[in-house]
Amino acid sequence: MNRLKLTLIILLATIFGFTVISDNKAQASAVPANYSFDYHKAQVGAVPYKAKSVSHSAYLWDYRHTKKLHNLKNYPNSNWYVFYAKVKNYTGKRAVYYYVGASSNLKVKGWVWSGYLTRLLAKSPASFTSESAFINYVQTD
Repeated sequence: MNRLKLTLIILLATIFGFTVISDNKAQASAVPANYSFDYHKAQVGAVPYKAKSVSHSAYLWDYRHTKKLHNLKNYPNSNWYVFYAKVKNYTGKRAVYYYVGASSNLKVKGWVWSGYLTRLLAKSPASFTSESAFINYVQTD
């Protein structure tokens, strides 16, 4: 009887231990300090992004984040290509900033907070199971 209780306790402790260990969730605010991206090292090159809102003021900054260089809303039809990304500390908070360049004007470059951009993704037509699914994707996304 004691052996059965001991085995049951060990089994429950093991299950509890695995659930605690495997329940680690990634937090958006926990950005690693060594986060970086270099398009020279990436196999796909610069990554295309689009401004989330063309009516919202989102500025491109110089490296030291002291001077506003451009406003994203002045370039509503531009794609933005991310060349570098890094974590910068401002006001005690860590945030991911992208060094971007506009597709419409190669002289428009600067650092922008990653929350102002959304990545442009395109699915291959072969990845859809039906023609109607592809048409729905084209019309909505």
